[in-house]
Amino acid sequence: MACPPAAPQQVEYAHWQAAHQEATDGRRTDYWLEELADAPFTLELPLGRPRPDVLSGRGGVIRFTVPAEVRIAVEGLAARRSTTPFVVAAAALGRLLTTKAEQDDVVMNISYAGR
Repeated sequence: MACPPAAPQQVEYAHWQAAHQEATDGRRTDYWLEELADAPFTLELPLGRPRPDVLSGRGGVIRFTVPAEVRIAVEGLAARRSTTPFVVAAAALGRLLTTKAEQDDVVMNISYAGR
């Protein structure tokens, strides 16, 4: 009676996964480089005051509270569209930016890790 073939060990699987990931990452990178080749990466937003010649790198914080009815509406829309409130908020931000900048498109870099 023969023994069944041994299952791959964790180290073997990790090596396979790393090699597979490298190939996949290359294809993804190539795809997005082509897709974003002509994308506008700047927004011409109207400014409340002139920008300094040299940016300090110091940011600011604006704290605000969203009214409960807005939160409920966002959560409801997300549920009806089978998505998350984060996606609804990101779409609203994109719409706001395109409107303010008077542009048709806006590129937003959003990390999707852990979503």
